[in-house]
Amino acid sequence: MKKKILFVTPHMICGGVEKSLISLVNEIPKNEYAVTILMVKARGEFLPFIPKWVTFGELPLPNNLGEELLAGGAKASILKNIRNFKFLQAVKIFVKKAILKDAVPELSISFETISKIDEHYDIAVAYHIHMPFIVKYVAEKINADKKIAWIHNDFKLSGFNPRLIKESLDKYIYFFAVSKQLKEEFSEIFPSYNKKTDVFYNIISSDLIQSMSKDHIRYTDNFNGIRILSIGRLNKQKGYDLAIKVCKRLVKDGYKF
Repeated sequence: MKKKILFVTPHMICGGVEKSLISLVNEIPKNEYAVTILMVKARGEFLPFIPKWVTFGELPLPNNLGEELLAGGAKASILKNIRNFKFLQAVKIFVKKAILKDAVPELSISFETISKIDEHYDIAVAYHIHMPFIVKYVAEKINADKKIAWIHNDFKLSGFNPRLIKESLDKYIYFFAVSKQLKEEFSEIFPSYNKKTDVFYNIISSDLIQSMSKDHIRYTDNFNGIRILSIGRLNKQKGYDLAIKVCKRLVKDGYKF
């Protein structure tokens, strides 16, 4: 009988977390495991890349709740409600966040009223620990023998508040960080989980990269030097300020790129 694994993630937009999940499930033996991916909203450019044998869909959330959760957190929800003249709702969110220390203050309903999933899984994975709702949902609404949380982002540079997930972490037996730095940071913030935390590097499929490199791309600028491409959001966390300085040195040293 196949082992059942559930991954819970926000969506399948074109991002690093989503790409790593696609790569991971592609490496899971489909004759040994039944894999399910449930999203807050089943949308994004990477949906077509989910293997055909993997089941995917949305969490059983009330109408518009998924959109609320993906709107950008409490601050974005407060501003949105103010723009829509829903001042009372904006105040409620502020109170839940600043005073009551609610993990998901942007929710317009009580978390307790959200439906559980009846299906039983051998392993349930909160694939994005930086989304408190997912961490809380997997901890309290999913029936699984073992629960794991994945750490893809840092806490300090991103400004993420660890207290938002603290109350749910005891439900997890293991935590995987995608780098040594993230593991050390997580263990520093939550020392009691140090022995339950390990490094699990993102899987990079060399076969996929080689096949994609054979796509024929034509440039029209007549440049014949080395082309360097970097894709990512313009954010200090991504280090583009360092890339600009490096490029300046390369130009000074006479490299044509």
